[in-house]
Amino acid sequence: MTLKTDCQEDFKTEDNFTLDFFSNMGSSAVLLQSYYLYSALLALMVLGMPFIASVLSCPGVQGRVCVSDLKQLTPFWLIAAFYTTTSPDVTTAVCLFRMFVATKFMNLLGMATPTPRCVEEAAFAMSVAITTYMGVMVVYAYRDAF
Repeated sequence: MTLKTDCQEDFKTEDNFTLDFFSNMGSSAVLLQSYYLYSALLALMVLGMPFIASVLSCPGVQGRVCVSDLKQLTPFWLIAAFYTTTSPDVTTAVCLFRMFVATKFMNLLGMATPTPRCVEEAAFAMSVAITTYMGVMVVYAYRDAF
């Protein structure tokens, strides 16, 4: 015999099956906190980009770098937010968020220091692949809405 809290009693169905409503709250909270953290890091990077570009490179590069980052970050922010609603594996989702942020910092490093062009291209390709994967998973999760 198990003890049930008052909250669990409220979620009984007709078949006397207790819905485990609170068991998933912990993992979704971690997922959302990770999304908020990495989105904030990316936003701070975009805000700091003009200053970094003005110190490290010629002024003509500043606008191009900011526009390029905004073109990639906007889809990521939207798709990643939708991706969190699909109940993905928390470890996988957090890993994807971390890898995307790492690719953006690799691009920043490529702008700040002389790095091989293939490093910047690999970082770009990986960021596009991550966003595409999350987008495909969102479409797959909500495919019945068509």
